[in-house]
Amino acid sequence: MEVIVDQGLTDIVSERYDAGVRLGEQVDKDMIAMRIGPDMRMAIVGAPSYFARRRKPKTPHDLTEHNCINLRLPTTAVIYALGNLKKGGRELKVRVDGQLVFNHPSTCG
Repeated sequence: MEVIVDQGLTDIVSERYDAGVRLGEQVDKDMIAMRIGPDMRMAIVGAPSYFARRRKPKTPHDLTEHNCINLRLPTTAVIYALGNLKKGGRELKVRVDGQLVFNHPSTCG
């Protein structure tokens, strides 16, 4: 068995992989998906010193007014939009700006 870790949302069909593991919001509509674990809770966090100078975000849209850390997907070179955010029961994706952009999630947090 060979395991490849790739944060770039590689096309697993064209690359001839037998299977892939992705977070739910990253599964394309034409993919056959099967849950392999429970939902993961994510959090939006900031240093207390940062929020001492800036108003804390109360809605997902408020994040657009903050200096956020971004993630660039390696295969598409696109900045990843924050997903799984909810407002009034509606799921939202929010694009944020910031001075830091990483290409691997482990360096973002």
